[in-house]
Amino acid sequence: MKKLHVLLVLVALVFASIAPVPVMADYVFNDGFEITWTGEYYSPWTVEGYRHGDEPVAIMKQTTTAHSGSYGLQLEMKSVPQTWMWWGAINANVPEYAMQKQYDPYMSVWYYDEYTASDGWKKGGQLYAVPSLVTGDDDWTDVQFGARAVEGISQNYYYTWADSPHPAWQDTGVARDNDWHHLKFQLSSADGHIRFYLDGNLVGTSTRNDYTDLGSAILMVMFDDPLSAWGDNKPYAIFDDYQVGSSVPIPTAVLLMGAFLGRMAAYTRRRRNMLS
Repeated sequence: MKKLHVLLVLVALVFASIAPVPVMADYVFNDGFEITWTGEYYSPWTVEGYRHGDEPVAIMKQTTTAHSGSYGLQLEMKSVPQTWMWWGAINANVPEYAMQKQYDPYMSVWYYDEYTASDGWKKGGQLYAVPSLVTGDDDWTDVQFGARAVEGISQNYYYTWADSPHPAWQDTGVARDNDWHHLKFQLSSADGHIRFYLDGNLVGTSTRNDYTDLGSAILMVMFDDPLSAWGDNKPYAIFDDYQVGSSVPIPTAVLLMGAFLGRMAAYTRRRRNMLS
């Protein structure tokens, strides 16, 4: 039996050496926020850091406001280390390889744009990424898409990306309302641009095209500072059905070897059953 196992492994290695052609396999991370959790976060989500010091803290709460299923996510501010800070964010910590440009990575989420008479449009939620630095340590690379929280100019959906000089916020022309909206952006392997989609419609494209990846997968709540002015009614944003995806090549040899080893295991089980 041991000799048979050695032989089968050698055959699998031969498959690996003669079948290098890649095939495509999708990597997808989905979170519908349906699980019940205790505490302020659950894996793989963590607080998003701030490279210039202590980060503002937003916490995860389950809410019955949902786009699908029974629950969604209420991303709610908890604290800020500096009074001028106007955001809080969480990071999904998806694998770095899945965010690489050559795999056409994308991020998407459903966002409920809740309006109340007491706070107007002074809070909002955004889909957010921090691609890798490509032009130097001080190059700001953030990509943002969603609702802003700036009084007087926050009635529509906006998107922006980092460049030198930095572009202004781009107005989609789509008005905010008390409803669900789908936010998505994707980095193209063909031309290096990031494209922004609102409710399935292309609403803009970055001028920058030197990205190597999308970097981080983040959800953010932003609000009119200071946080202390909100009292006990902390600002929050509501999300649901978050997704990160890309097409990651897997060598055909790996697939063949996996199938072969599966057959080997089945054969071994059959032999044991016959002998028992």
